[in-house]
Formats: sequence, structure tokens, C-alpha cells
Amino acid sequence: MSFFDNDICHLTFTHSDCSDVWPIYFGEMEKFFKTDNHFVAINNKSKRIPKNITQIIYDDNLKYPARLYSVLEKLNKFKYIFFDHEDMFLYKKPNLSELKKYYMALKNNKYQHIRLIKGGDCKYTNDAEIKSLFSFDLKSKWIFSIQPSFWEREILMEILSKNINVNIWELETKSQKIVKKLMLKAAFSHLKGEKRGLFHYDNSVYPYIATALNKGRWNLTEYRKEMEKLFTKYKISPDDRDWY
Repeated sequence: MSFFDNDICHLTFTHSDCSDVWPIYFGEMEKFFKTDNHFVAINNKSKRIPKNITQIIYDDNLKYPARLYSVLEKLNKFKYIFFDHEDMFLYKKPNLSELKKYYMALKNNKYQHIRLIKGGDCKYTNDAEIKSLFSFDLKSKWIFSIQPSFWEREILMEILSKNINVNIWELETKSQKIVKKLMLKAAFSHLKGEKRGLFHYDNSVYPYIATALNKGRWNLTEYRKEMEKLFTKYKISPDDRDWY
């Protein structure tokens, strides 16, 4: 990945319960978004993870924030993180030139966090230099979300540390006040995207499924066309787990 340098790594969070999703995630990443410094946070080491990706094991007994925090601690040679989950995979080629602009905005200390989706109840202003970026107003009701994002590693760790023993849904809710107290410099990306479901929009800069799994079930209601194509490509039966 041309814009990835020694200051940033790609971190994917997963669990062995989601191993049936891995062929799609890693297959599409190999095709569209292959990175040199790619790490996977996982509960048990697996031979099904591609060999070029480094596995970092977390304690499955910990809550989600503590799991992620423990992994981020081990990535202390990197200042920035490109963060995602295994069920947030691409279905089209991303706009790498725009993503490079986002990364440079982080490196220039303009932002500490850039989320690659528009969604939630938020207030924002257009970024004066990057037309596909929108700066969050700290008066927004919803800023923090677990979605594909660029992060300054230490600021993400600080947010996690404030609610270290909650579940992933509680983390999102409780972190809205935290990011405001921290005066988080945050933005989201949105370009040529139609509304998808009730709360979020597609984004041609980084066109991904948001998200493929919801409480363990395949999300075919919002992404049937894209998902069925990928199921066929990777020979996956949606009936192997529940779907809606």
C-alpha cells in the first residue's frame, strides 16, 4: 500500500467464532487493500490466517475494550493505526489517493481520528482542503464508532482506558462523552454514497460492508446484492449461520 509508511500499521480485530468470514475479508483485502504491516488481533492463533499477517493474541476472558487495548500496547512502534473488523470488508476498489490525503492530515496533526463512514446523529463542517472529509462538531451526539478508521494509536488507547470493562455496544455509547472531554480532533469520510439502512451511508472512498454480521447473523437486509456475489465467489452458504 503506497501511502503506508513505518509510522502506521493495519490492525484487524477478529475472533475464531468468525473464521467463516475470513475467506471473504482476507480475499478482498488481498485484492484491494494489501498492506505491509498488517496485524490481526485474535483470541487463538490460527493457521487459517494468511502467513504474511502477524497474529497478536488477546485474552478471551477480557471485555472488548481491554482486549483491544492489550493489542494496541504491543504495537507501540507505530504512531497511527488503520483499524477495522473482519466483517467490515471491501466490495469495491477504494480511492487510495483520497485515503493518502486522510493519512497526511493525521500526520500533520489536523486530526487524531478519521472514520470512513457517515452515520449517526452528528453535526459537522466541510473540511476546507479535502472535499470528501467533514470535521465533527464536538456538540454532536454521536462521534465515536467502531468502524474502519484511521486513529492516532495513543488517543484510541486513552478512550478505551476510560471504559475498559464494558461490552462493544456500551463502549460506543459511553465514549461519546469521553471524546468530547478529550477534545478529539475527528472527521468522517463521505463521497458519492447513498443512504444504507437507517443510520449510515455508502462511501465511494472506502466502499465496505457496514457490517456483514449483526449479533452473529449475516446482514442480507442492507447488503444482499453485494453479499450474495461474495458468497458465490468464496463458496460460502449463508445458511451456515443465521441471517436476516
